Amino acid sequence: MKYEHDVIRDLMPLCIDGIASEKSREAVSEHIAECSDCAKEWEMMQKKVDIDKEPEITAETEQYKKTAKRLRKHSRWILLRVVLCTIAALFVILIIGNYLDRARFTLRGLGKLCVKEIHSDLYATKEEARNAPKAEYTYLGDVKSSDGKYAVGFMIVEQPDLGYRIFYSFDADRHDLPRIGMWVESGYSTDPCPFEADDPIASEGHGFSVNGNGFFGAFGVYAIDKRIRSIEYTVNGEPRILELDDNGFGAVAYNSEADMGNRNDWYCGKAFDADGKLLYEIRPVTVTENGKESTTHKWVAAD
Repeated sequence: MKYEHDVIRDLMPLCIDGIASEKSREAVSEHIAECSDCAKEWEMMQKKVDIDKEPEITAETEQYKKTAKRLRKHSRWILLRVVLCTIAALFVILIIGNYLDRARFTLRGLGKLCVKEIHSDLYATKEEARNAPKAEYTYLGDVKSSDGKYAVGFMIVEQPDLGYRIFYSFDADRHDLPRIGMWVESGYSTDPCPFEADDPIASEGHGFSVNGNGFFGAFGVYAIDKRIRSIEYTVNGEPRILELDDNGFGAVAYNSEADMGNRNDWYCGKAFDADGKLLYEIRPVTVTENGKESTTHKWVAAD
């Protein structure tokens, strides 16, 4: 069946939009196959529809992609800022706050705090302490309890302008919360005594209860006479050997009062050189002070 050109051209938009009936589509197809003018009109209509549709679809798609990318980037930046702010807040709380509360990440750092306190205690006024030379110190080492929660640190502290030199020890316990991984000073030598001129060995030993959860103690030795390489000490009548390092320092930890032994054992000891030769031993010595005689135990040269 033949149709007028105007009828075919009216049907073309319906076919392009996909809403024409099958017979209408067949009529259009048959007509444009025979009519070149309508065929050109059909081609122009299709191009116009493609031009009208493509920019709209492309613009919407590109806008969506840009918006999604911007949102993802913004979300990552917000998350990063939250993480950084959290880390900064923890840093302020754990570092600054704990530094004001006599805490450090290492026992060596904690010992440095003790040196400052010793320095200030040696002078009558704060002004004298500020104007005096800083105390010098050598951190020798430390020993820890079997569970790693308690420790005793040892060091040599010197105040050159006063001729003051001591073998010093301090107690510390480790806090996991809120001081994450930090050591906190819990005590120190209550009455540290300067080295005497003829002392070949300095020693420190003490024990303390650990927050009601048991006992921890330590015994440390510092050899002023650098020939000394080992110390024999006694625990409950049993002799033990403590090897000294290159600084002349050695220490042992006690995790119970029984392990620390009897206090009288502290008055027993021998010092040997690298070849095992006996150099010194602890003996009772009579001393006179303020017109009164008393007996003390000191390291004296072996016969």
